[in-house]
Amino acid sequence: MDRDDAAAARGEDAPVRNNSQGWVMATFIVLLALVLTFTAHWIHEKTFHSPTDPAAPVNTLEHTPHA
Repeated sequence: MDRDDAAAARGEDAPVRNNSQGWVMATFIVLLALVLTFTAHWIHEKTFHSPTDPAAPVNTLEHTPHA
C-alpha cells in the first residue's frame, strides 16, 4: 500500500504532485523549437548567396540602361 492508497483509506485527499505536471509538453516545445531553429539555419545555408558572390542572382532593374 503506498501513500495515496493509505490517504484514500483514511478518507483524505491524495497529495498533489506538482513536479510531474507539464514536463512532457515542455520537453516537446523545447525540442520543437530546436528542430525549427536548425531547419531554418539549414534552409538559410542552402539558399543564401552573398551579394558579392558572382553566382548570385542579378536583379535586372539595377542594370537597365538609363534614358
